[in-house]
Amino acid sequence: MYTSNEKHLGEGRFGTCYLRLFNHYKVCVKTFKISNTDSFINEANMLSKFNHTNLPYLFGINVGDHPSLITSYHGFGDESVTLHEAVLSKPQVTQKLIDNSIIWINILTQITDGLNCFV
Repeated sequence: MYTSNEKHLGEGRFGTCYLRLFNHYKVCVKTFKISNTDSFINEANMLSKFNHTNLPYLFGINVGDHPSLITSYHGFGDESVTLHEAVLSKPQVTQKLIDNSIIWINILTQITDGLNCFV
């Protein structure tokens, strides 16, 4: 069951993402803002085929008036940070990542592992 507490994580072209608690687990709920459900169904179908630690796990969908996807939450604490945001917001951290090739190779390896699910 959802709690009433939610945190706005971000918004994109197709919808808005919220951090919520479901049975004591942090989940990401992406609510679609379009009435055309093709994008919603395509994303749900795609996510349902993947099982990888670097990709969100699809727990379920809501096909009611406000279609939404419920996926595992990938973030630090209550903060969801993309690699792009991290690079832009923390130049000193970015420089350390660039200077430390082992960390950078680890990040790129994880990205590659996640992308291999699409092949």
